[in-house]
Amino acid sequence: MDIEKLTHRNYRMNVLVAVILSGVVVTAASLLGRGVLQIKGALLTDKPTDLTVAILLEPYDLVPRDVYELPKREDKNFHYSVETQSGAIYFLTIDKNGPPWKLKSKPEKLHASGRL
Repeated sequence: MDIEKLTHRNYRMNVLVAVILSGVVVTAASLLGRGVLQIKGALLTDKPTDLTVAILLEPYDLVPRDVYELPKREDKNFHYSVETQSGAIYFLTIDKNGPPWKLKSKPEKLHASGRL
């Protein structure tokens, strides 16, 4: 920057741009940090939630549209029926020994025509 040619107007504009850009950087960092904390928190809750199911399905490239918790059985694991964006229905079991929550096995695709 050529300090001899810096006018009061240019100085104010530079300061204003610097303040706005620093605010954008701080806001982006805080939103990213909050998102990471929510993901970590979803894996450490007392009971799995819809967000927990979505996070656990992410490695399988499955994006859930609807998540339904099924009644517990004798094994006390958490069972879910998940309908994906493509319309496919999957059954998954989350291990009872959580948190942190883990899938008991890979999601099983159900071969059904649709929900009842």
